[in-house]
Amino acid sequence: MDSMSKLQERCDNTELVIMNRFEKWFIKRVFEREVIQGYDHDKRISNLYGMVREACRNEFIEDNKPTLDAFLREQFERAQTL
Repeated sequence: MDSMSKLQERCDNTELVIMNRFEKWFIKRVFEREVIQGYDHDKRISNLYGMVREACRNEFIEDNKPTLDAFLREQFERAQTL
């Protein structure tokens, strides 16, 4: 089993912590405010991605950088089809 499969299996087997309606509303609101076009919107969007990477790095502490990068890339590509 390759490292990506192990990571995906671990994600599938963990107890899901689903955001409630308020949390989803709040996150959506924050994202909408951060991506407003302006002189530094590229920096703000990069900071959002960085926050996601940091949260994943803190959650999946046993994974190395290439494994985590591949996982996040896969999730990004999956999000393109939503």
